[in-house]
Amino acid sequence: MPKITVIADRSGEPGQMTLSERIVSAHMDDDHYAAQLLERLAWAAADAEALEAQRPAAVEALRSSGDLAAPLPAEGTRRRVLAA
Repeated sequence: MPKITVIADRSGEPGQMTLSERIVSAHMDDDHYAAQLLERLAWAAADAEALEAQRPAAVEALRSSGDLAAPLPAEGTRRRVLAA
């Protein structure tokens, strides 16, 4: 099954994954699903950009938390939308 993966690129360090989601092309015919996938992709891209800009200590704290949905300093509170 196809998969979308977004990884922060921090030169010289292992990448931090902000999205890993399997997709089904048939689901893209559903406007609601497609809109929510695009929203999740936008959040993952914003998270990856924020991770790339953070100091290594801040990135390590985020990794240790195990919760990529935790608020990042540049973003404030995260919103969540679940796909139907």
